[in-house]
Amino acid sequence: MKEYLRTSPEISPDIHQGLSAFFMNVMIPQADIQSTVILNVAAVPPVREGVVSILLDIDLYRESAIEDDDGQLLGLLEQLRARKNQIFEACITDRMREAFR
Repeated sequence: MKEYLRTSPEISPDIHQGLSAFFMNVMIPQADIQSTVILNVAAVPPVREGVVSILLDIDLYRESAIEDDDGQLLGLLEQLRARKNQIFEACITDRMREAFR
Protein backbone atom coordinates (compact mmCIF):
# COMPACT_ATOMS: atom_id res chain seq x y z
CA MET A 1 0.00 0.00 0.00
CA LYS A 2 2.86 2.38 0.76
CA GLU A 3 3.93 2.16 -2.87
CA TYR A 4 0.73 4.04 -3.77
CA LEU A 5 -0.36 5.96 -0.67
CA ARG A 6 1.66 8.14 1.67
CA THR A 7 -1.28 8.25 4.09
CA SER A 8 -2.55 4.84 5.16
CA PRO A 9 -2.95 2.73 8.28
CA GLU A 10 0.32 1.41 9.67
CA ILE A 11 0.27 -2.05 11.22
CA SER A 12 2.83 -3.02 13.83
CA PRO A 13 5.56 -5.19 12.32
CA ASP A 14 4.83 -7.65 15.16
CA ILE A 15 1.38 -8.34 13.64
CA HIS A 16 0.70 -10.35 10.48
CA GLN A 17 0.64 -7.83 7.60
CA GLY A 18 -2.23 -9.40 5.61
CA LEU A 19 -5.04 -6.85 5.46
CA SER A 20 -8.50 -7.85 4.23
CA ALA A 21 -10.26 -4.56 4.95
CA PHE A 22 -9.63 -1.23 6.62
CA PHE A 23 -11.14 2.18 7.30
CA MET A 24 -9.04 5.08 8.56
CA ASN A 25 -10.59 8.37 9.64
CA VAL A 26 -8.57 11.34 10.89
CA MET A 27 -9.40 14.98 11.58
CA ILE A 28 -6.55 17.42 11.09
CA PRO A 29 -6.83 21.11 12.00
CA GLN A 30 -5.68 23.53 9.30
CA ALA A 31 -5.00 26.41 11.65
CA ASP A 32 -3.49 28.70 9.01
CA ILE A 33 -6.81 28.79 7.11
CA GLN A 34 -9.08 28.32 10.17
CA SER A 35 -10.40 25.03 8.75
CA THR A 36 -10.44 21.30 9.44
CA VAL A 37 -9.81 18.39 7.09
CA ILE A 38 -11.47 15.03 7.59
CA LEU A 39 -9.45 12.41 5.77
CA ASN A 40 -10.93 8.97 5.14
CA VAL A 41 -8.93 6.16 3.56
CA ALA A 42 -10.56 2.77 3.11
CA ALA A 43 -10.48 -0.43 1.12
CA VAL A 44 -13.56 -0.77 -1.09
CA PRO A 45 -14.75 -3.66 -3.27
CA PRO A 46 -12.52 -3.88 -6.38
CA VAL A 47 -13.92 -2.76 -9.72
CA ARG A 48 -12.50 -5.88 -11.38
CA GLU A 49 -10.60 -9.01 -10.45
CA GLY A 50 -6.89 -8.65 -9.82
CA VAL A 51 -6.96 -5.04 -8.62
CA VAL A 52 -7.23 -3.34 -5.26
CA SER A 53 -9.61 -0.39 -4.90
CA ILE A 54 -8.97 2.32 -2.33
CA LEU A 55 -11.20 5.21 -1.32
CA LEU A 56 -9.48 8.50 -0.55
CA ASP A 57 -12.04 11.00 0.70
CA ILE A 58 -11.01 14.55 1.64
CA ASP A 59 -13.54 16.81 3.38
CA LEU A 60 -12.27 20.29 4.12
CA TYR A 61 -14.50 22.76 5.89
CA ARG A 62 -14.65 25.92 7.96
CA GLU A 63 -17.32 26.78 10.48
CA SER A 64 -17.86 30.52 10.38
CA ALA A 65 -20.32 33.16 9.30
CA ILE A 66 -19.31 34.98 6.14
CA GLU A 67 -20.90 38.09 4.73
CA ASP A 68 -20.23 38.04 1.02
CA ASP A 69 -20.58 41.75 0.37
CA ASP A 70 -16.93 42.02 -0.68
CA GLY A 71 -16.44 38.65 -2.41
CA GLN A 72 -15.06 36.86 0.65
CA LEU A 73 -16.91 33.64 -0.14
CA LEU A 74 -15.32 33.16 -3.55
CA GLY A 75 -11.87 33.74 -2.07
CA LEU A 76 -12.54 31.26 0.73
CA LEU A 77 -13.77 28.60 -1.71
CA GLU A 78 -10.64 29.03 -3.81
CA GLN A 79 -8.46 28.76 -0.72
CA LEU A 80 -10.24 25.56 0.37
CA ARG A 81 -9.98 24.06 -3.14
CA ALA A 82 -6.24 24.78 -3.28
CA ARG A 83 -5.69 23.19 0.16
CA LYS A 84 -7.80 20.14 -0.80
CA ASN A 85 -5.62 19.66 -3.88
CA GLN A 86 -2.47 20.06 -1.80
CA ILE A 87 -3.70 17.42 0.67
CA PHE A 88 -4.58 15.02 -2.16
CA GLU A 89 -1.12 15.36 -3.70
CA ALA A 90 0.47 14.86 -0.27
CA CYS A 91 -1.46 11.59 0.22
CA ILE A 92 -0.39 9.82 -2.97
CA THR A 93 2.93 8.65 -4.40
CA ASP A 94 4.40 9.08 -7.87
CA ARG A 95 3.50 5.45 -8.58
CA MET A 96 -0.16 6.29 -7.93
CA ARG A 97 0.09 9.31 -10.22
CA GLU A 98 1.40 7.01 -12.96
CA ALA A 99 -1.61 4.73 -12.47
CA PHE A 100 -3.92 7.66 -13.34
CA ARG A 101 -2.37 8.06 -16.79
